[in-house]
Amino acid sequence: MGKTGRNNKSYSAEFKINVIMDMREHRLGYREVVRKYWDISKGEEINFVNVVKRWERIFLEEGAEGLMKERRGRACAASGTRKGRPPKLDPKIEEDLIAENQRLRMEIEYLKKLSALVLAEEQKSGKYHSYKGEIGKVADNILKRDFTAEKPFEKLTTDVTELKVCNDKVYLSPVLNLFNREIVSYSISLSPNLQQVRDMLTGLFAKLPDTARPIFHSDQGWQYQHAEYQRLLDEHNITQSMSRKGNCMDNGAMENFFGRLKVEMFYGEEFESVENFIQALDNYIYYYNNDRISLKSKGMSPVQYRTHSQAS
Repeated sequence: MGKTGRNNKSYSAEFKINVIMDMREHRLGYREVVRKYWDISKGEEINFVNVVKRWERIFLEEGAEGLMKERRGRACAASGTRKGRPPKLDPKIEEDLIAENQRLRMEIEYLKKLSALVLAEEQKSGKYHSYKGEIGKVADNILKRDFTAEKPFEKLTTDVTELKVCNDKVYLSPVLNLFNREIVSYSISLSPNLQQVRDMLTGLFAKLPDTARPIFHSDQGWQYQHAEYQRLLDEHNITQSMSRKGNCMDNGAMENFFGRLKVEMFYGEEFESVENFIQALDNYIYYYNNDRISLKSKGMSPVQYRTHSQAS
């Protein structure tokens, strides 16, 4: 991607997300990011560093979808809020969120100091891709990056991520409920095979309300093109949606979850065995669902937010 000139004062959501994802994935410093994406003088760097810091804060608080919102207008004198931004929270909740985000930033800074050997190994091994061409039916992109939902099980998303542990590979296949960002089902496997997807769907179907008619989004991975997968969705009144080829941000909510998971419990950690790692992964997902608060969920965890909404 080419550099952006100093006169560009409005940036697309895709540009913002690309900048933040690049910074996190390659562990770049703020000034490194500014020099990479903007053609400016050294004296102007600090202004653009502050822009990147603001985008990072929004990303950590609200995820990739937060950067997709329009954020124009001055702060309102009466409420102290900005158009498109959530209202001020209870001071104690806000304090907890600030502490949580500060912890995340410290972890990200620590990641920059990981040894060159670890970075080289990650770059050498590459990222897991499930796309193997069109081997089955490809569904339309019905979700269209609308990661909001009005009720539980209205919109779901899934993907598979690969985690290298103890000279082995572990694959996680979760289902994210876009209403409250809860992981409603997941399966862990040492092979990204069809059985893993079956297990993930079994867990989902056990929780799916009889009246639910969700949209279920994924990329164009071979698992999601498989006839059995599509048949099972149809039998449970689920409408399939797929990202466009090569557009990972079409599944940005799921990518955001994977990013948080890897920062919070994977990068820089050492595990005694694959079994030990799987237990840690189970523990993290429980923590994420039940204890990890989010600004987007009004200072509640995903489960708390769902319970609160159902009681209202």
